[in-house]
Amino acid sequence: MKTITSILLSSHKINGNARKNIEALLNGADKVRTCHTSGSGRFTGNIDSHEATIDGLTKLGLKFKQGNDAPKGGKTGQWIALAEKVSMQ
Repeated sequence: MKTITSILLSSHKINGNARKNIEALLNGADKVRTCHTSGSGRFTGNIDSHEATIDGLTKLGLKFKQGNDAPKGGKTGQWIALAEKVSMQ
């Protein structure tokens, strides 16, 4: 059974990590981190879905806050939170 969230996201062509981030926000998460590291050692890289998540939230017409709480302002400190709670009924 499809949820309202998945129907909304599929109708706006939002996929991948951005979709997971938006689903988490709509399901009640306070904030989501939009950049994660992958790999180990010299093969480490960042998986960044910040811009895609912002685009998706904008397409859905949701208001959001964004910030960075990393001590030196690195990418992995980026976060997005909804400005107001959304009730999905």
